[in-house]
Amino acid sequence: MANVAFDADVLIKFSAYCLLPDVMREIVGDDTPTVLGVSQFSARARLERMPFNGDLTNVLASFDAGVAISARAEPSIEESTIAAELEFVAQRSGESLDTGESQLAAVVLARALQLFATGDKRAVVSFARLRAQYPSINSLAGKVLCLEMMLVRLLSAMEPSKVREAVCNEPQVDTAARISFACGNGQSVKADWLEGLRSYIKSLRRAAPDMLTSDDF
Repeated sequence: MANVAFDADVLIKFSAYCLLPDVMREIVGDDTPTVLGVSQFSARARLERMPFNGDLTNVLASFDAGVAISARAEPSIEESTIAAELEFVAQRSGESLDTGESQLAAVVLARALQLFATGDKRAVVSFARLRAQYPSINSLAGKVLCLEMMLVRLLSAMEPSKVREAVCNEPQVDTAARISFACGNGQSVKADWLEGLRSYIKSLRRAAPDMLTSDDF
């Protein structure tokens, strides 16, 4: 899959799992991932402050490796204007949308990228709710890839137990992932993990109709 933009949440969470380069390569194939230029600094700074069960050195190495294979997008004047409009409409409507999500959404819209990979479910729901007030968001419909979808893809691409181990070594990183992989339950198997992840995907599809990609996950 080509032309994929990854938000700061994805950078942070998959770096915490020491899986960032893996998920990027699996999603983009031979193409180059796109990240916001500012993310390489802000996301890394957040990782440096977060508590981990594992070695911070390995977390930062995963982050640096992912950033190294990525193209850094600096929003143009047009894209910055779109982002500001999105944030204004969101604030007026009482929706949750931070600057990083609005800027990356603007980049995806203006550059017609194929997918918007995000770890922020609230932002996905906000995009869906803002479609009537800001019709340009309709161009995001069918382009959003959520964290659970990325984990489903990794379970097919890697040794499943390695993916579960990575998630369960850092269970505090994402609640949905921790629950889906039944961390603490040594009797669970891949089918259980997939069922859990797909239940969250289904729930997000209901909360944000038409926003998620239609690819089979």
